[in-house]
Amino acid sequence: MTMQKLNKFLFKEYSQCRDRFWFRMNETEDGFSTRDMMQDFFVEQKKQIEQFAFKLLSKRADLRCEQQKEIESEFIKVKIDICANHLKSGKIDIYEVYNSRGFKSHRLWDLAFLKMAIKEAGYSPGRVFAICINPDYHRAEGEIDAEKLLNIIDLTQKVNKLLPKVEQKLQEALEFASKKEFELYPNHHHCNARDCMALLRFKSKEIVENKIEEVLKENETAPLVRLDALEQWMNRLHYPIYFLDYEAVTSNIPVYPNSKPFQHVVFQYSLHKIAHAGAEAEHFEFIPESKAYPVLSLLKSLISNIQSDNGSILVWHDSFEKARNKEMASLFPEYADVLFNINSRIIDMERVFNQDGGYYLHPDFKGKSSLKKVFPVLLPEEPAYDLLDVGDGMMASILWHRFLTDTLGENYSFELLRKQLSEYCGLDTEAMVKILGFLLQIEFSKAD
Repeated sequence: MTMQKLNKFLFKEYSQCRDRFWFRMNETEDGFSTRDMMQDFFVEQKKQIEQFAFKLLSKRADLRCEQQKEIESEFIKVKIDICANHLKSGKIDIYEVYNSRGFKSHRLWDLAFLKMAIKEAGYSPGRVFAICINPDYHRAEGEIDAEKLLNIIDLTQKVNKLLPKVEQKLQEALEFASKKEFELYPNHHHCNARDCMALLRFKSKEIVENKIEEVLKENETAPLVRLDALEQWMNRLHYPIYFLDYEAVTSNIPVYPNSKPFQHVVFQYSLHKIAHAGAEAEHFEFIPESKAYPVLSLLKSLISNIQSDNGSILVWHDSFEKARNKEMASLFPEYADVLFNINSRIIDMERVFNQDGGYYLHPDFKGKSSLKKVFPVLLPEEPAYDLLDVGDGMMASILWHRFLTDTLGENYSFELLRKQLSEYCGLDTEAMVKILGFLLQIEFSKAD
């Protein structure tokens, strides 16, 4: 068996779970999960930030910059985001890009490991920098201003202080990786990560993750319903009842003028309305017809469809919609009163099914309370999210971002995207309508 060389990821693994680290080092074909769409998007964003930084640094006449430079020695093999070679001194500065609004101190270990790697490979290490996003950057019309978007932080002194500890830990990690499998200690294995090869090898029984197992008896199939609490929740509802869902695009590199990094820009809503008991639900929606900034048009549409009355507004996981309403109120003060009124009428439907409320808990929820988990359990005969081309909010956000940045692909039309977004967001509010109908039947059953 040939042990692979250490990289930054594996070095971090040693601190988190030594047994998992051993299997990563010695059984490289097992246990690695494929990236999902969100992880791919994160990588794409990081590459864009790296490109902005590279162009910025390349303007300096005293540096020769390289992206994703491979550094290899006897035991280490790493890639460094940007290496800046000083033409006069020959020293190499390290610039690592982080897709975040600030630098986290635990990442100093990563930077120290990279500096050690340069030294071990026979180069002359220089200074060490982290490149992060400036959260206060406001994008104006036109191109991104890289100098204002990026924060470049000199961490050389902190990294130098940490280097001796990193060098010591490197030796410990290499010694542990060279152990034979029978020398490991599975009885003391503490890691519960799903992709932990050591856990899968040493513990064959399924790990119980959800708290609902503590409430329901083993092998119990019936839901746990707190009828009194559920009735109190239902009594809070007043007609007309609205069902509201937003979709928002967010990016570490702002895609709309006058927006900031990490800002959620609402671009779509779906709204169902039940005017009175027994009435059929009406549906309203807004999806932009162009790349223009959508918020003002969306607000005008939304307010025209939500009456200024005391009707309840049901959402799923209310912190998201409430936060977006506060942000839009700040952006457009003329609509602040209406948006705060909407917030005051919002009722969180998820609370019925999560551990905080717990009015209706079902074993098949598996301890989860997302709409995608609850809806098919309660109403298995209804349309399922897995039949949709766009199946969750993150995917909707990423696809809209790709539309705005012309990266959807040649065969993906705007008309198709709007259709898919309409189906997804519309199913969210339609599902809430049908779940309320399900709950109303429980109340009627109790009344008999």
